[in-house]
Amino acid sequence: MTSKLSAKVLALVSAACLMSSCSSSWQYIDMSASECVRTTELALRDADFTEGLQVVHDAGSVIVVGEHAGYQAKVTCQPNTRTVEVTGFDPDQVQFYKKSIIKRF
Repeated sequence: MTSKLSAKVLALVSAACLMSSCSSSWQYIDMSASECVRTTELALRDADFTEGLQVVHDAGSVIVVGEHAGYQAKVTCQPNTRTVEVTGFDPDQVQFYKKSIIKRF
C-alpha cells in the first residue's frame, strides 16, 4: 500500500510541474542519503512545507515531498546531488519558496 501511495504522490508532483510553474535546482552534496533526508526534512519543516510531508524511496534515490498553501516541494537525494523542485501557479512565489528551502540547508 505504501508503494502505491508513494507512486501516486510522485505522479501528482510531476503532473503539477507540467501544468503550472515549476522551478528546480540541483546542488552537489558530500553527505550520506540519510543525512540528506534528515536535513531536507528539517528544511521543508522550517519552510512550512509540512502538509503531506513524506519520504519516498525510489530506485537509487530518496525523495522528500511536502506541500504548503497549494505549492508542492520535492527534494530528491541521490549520491552526491540534491535536487530541489517547487511547483505552483505563481512563478514569483515558486522562486521564493525554492530559495527559501535552499537557504535552510
